[in-house]
Amino acid sequence: MLKIVAYKKDVVADDGFALTVRDLHLKGHAQNEVPRAWMFHLVGSEPVSVTSAAAEYAEGIAQGFVVVLLQPRGVSGDGTVDLEVFQRYETRPRRVADQLAVMDAYLGDSGSIPVLLVGSSLGGVVAADVAARDARVSHLLMMASGCGWTQAEEMTFHLAHGQAPPGISTMEELDAKFAEIAASPDSGELWYGHPFRMWSSYLWFRPMDGLLPRPIPIFLAHGTADTATPVESARAMRDEFARLGLANLTYVEYPGLDHHFKSEAGESRLLDLQKDAYAWMAATGLPH
Repeated sequence: MLKIVAYKKDVVADDGFALTVRDLHLKGHAQNEVPRAWMFHLVGSEPVSVTSAAAEYAEGIAQGFVVVLLQPRGVSGDGTVDLEVFQRYETRPRRVADQLAVMDAYLGDSGSIPVLLVGSSLGGVVAADVAARDARVSHLLMMASGCGWTQAEEMTFHLAHGQAPPGISTMEELDAKFAEIAASPDSGELWYGHPFRMWSSYLWFRPMDGLLPRPIPIFLAHGTADTATPVESARAMRDEFARLGLANLTYVEYPGLDHHFKSEAGESRLLDLQKDAYAWMAATGLPH
């Protein structure tokens, strides 16, 4: 059985905040060995510790990746959460800047070594934004992230199909809430579990737009029974790439699976997704 070692590294962000990062290696391999590829993972919108996902990367580490996990601000390694800190910094620009700082700290002069960004849920949206901004990113993998619509469009779709956000029952009420957020984009007032400042940074951002000019291999995975991010958003990205004649997007849809790639019976199908993802990696020049 593979033994994974997590090394802790402190990276100073552009605002002086000390970011906590874990990089994962196989036990017995030196920490400073040159990797065959870098894999940076970006978590979703929930305040969870990245260490809980370490085992999911065993195969990638065995193939020569160094896997780098950035801990969300306000979340400790044992999963303890300082909610005030977490909510203060959970905006898209802040997360993008933090990820870029981590990449600067790790990549150095790694030059030709492939760099893969992996993002799940809202982490995929952040990963798409980072990939659009940073030419060092050579591959992008997004899971349950939609990315073809803005978050406002996704919420509008949900409302039209009977899945209304808290306190919202009509389109007029949703539009009024959007207008309230737009009028106070830096407010800490909470809605739907997150502050206005977070919502304002995502609601009108369409991740796909920044990726269209980037001819890097992209893998987009989505379950058809996802009630958090509608599969129609991912299909919109698939369709736009096809309309423009862009062949760098691999889109895989998983019938009957939810936002966490589980079946209606609660069975996880992440292994199926991982198998498809590693096949895509091998086909696009990543270690295998």
